[in-house]
Amino acid sequence: MKVAYVSRAYPGVVEAFYAARAGLAGEPSHTQCAAFEEFAFGWAGAWGPALAPFGHTLREFWLDLEPQHLAWAREHGRPHGAETTEALLIDQVREFAPDVLWLDYPDPSLLRRLRAACASLAAAIGWVGSALPEGPLWREFDAVLSCDAESVAALERGGARAELLHHAFQERVLARLFERPPSMTAVFVGQFDPGAPSHAAREAVLETLLETHRIAVFSPPIRRPDLLETAARRTAWEVASGLKRAGVPESTLGSLPGLGSAARWPGPPRGALPPRLAAAIEPARFGLAMYQTLRDSRLALNVQGVRRTHPASNMRLFEATGVGTCLVTDDAGAIAELFVPGREVVTFDSAGDCVEKVGWLLDHEPECSAIARAGHARCLAEHTFTHRAARLDEILRGVAG
Repeated sequence: MKVAYVSRAYPGVVEAFYAARAGLAGEPSHTQCAAFEEFAFGWAGAWGPALAPFGHTLREFWLDLEPQHLAWAREHGRPHGAETTEALLIDQVREFAPDVLWLDYPDPSLLRRLRAACASLAAAIGWVGSALPEGPLWREFDAVLSCDAESVAALERGGARAELLHHAFQERVLARLFERPPSMTAVFVGQFDPGAPSHAAREAVLETLLETHRIAVFSPPIRRPDLLETAARRTAWEVASGLKRAGVPESTLGSLPGLGSAARWPGPPRGALPPRLAAAIEPARFGLAMYQTLRDSRLALNVQGVRRTHPASNMRLFEATGVGTCLVTDDAGAIAELFVPGREVVTFDSAGDCVEKVGWLLDHEPECSAIARAGHARCLAEHTFTHRAARLDEILRGVAG
């Protein structure tokens, strides 16, 4: 089965990728694609090798890799600048002639254009993270995958076919990391999105930790609204939320000036970052550099931030344990179903509890190292893309026949 995986990168990822590889933008399209898979950002380079033993060919298409799309256009005799990056991506997917489209971000227009362009498609699948989804888009997919059991249940209630697929560790990166003594005591690598309610808890935990511990924080720049903009956005969200509770249909809210977008926000908007956290942030590290950063620290911090009664997984759970670093995480996603708390990872239930446990681990290096080794062993034994591929194969065959 041929699978076209279509995705996007975070702000700054593409710039960092090409900046680290002088001259790559002028190389052939296939060379740039292979290099990005080796870069190992997100799922880049992960699913193709994992699915190959099951008879699937997965090809990745990253919308933001503009130099790669332009190289493909040159190779096919297309006039420079005559077409948008999205149009070039659609043509590349059509040329690949996939049986299944996997679009891992919500873009209804692109989904419809890809469906219309690719006569070979038997099915299209989508992806939802841990934010509970709303809206009718998900019913347009033949199946929607999620790392969060509660999102799966919400999708099913909304009429979509949904399947649980946890995140995983890309074990192929291990051979490309340096083995050296940790140079950092504790690290957090991730985003602080003012539009994500769960990130409010992340900001609060790290701000509290920074009062007493030195934490290296690596995060991409995300524009934060000023005080006036925050107040206006919060008012719009409160009005839109009140109208939703009163039973105003989503279609009606979407047509109201100033309230249409606010009605789709998952929570109240936030303003500037807390001061200690803002001062601690260093430039983001992506791909292999991110994995090496985790590997070079004694502790890696993770804050999912949203309580779940069923397991939910974000990538950091497996990135940290996969490289052999002691993971300190909130138990927001019923983590005991994935790792053994206190033996394979360390969990906390509040900012104060996190401060206490980080301090204890830094004062007890042998115990900290033992937890890191146990978490690493569990991750490699059960939580790699090779392990997840059997489940994904089952899903693919179920939706595409």
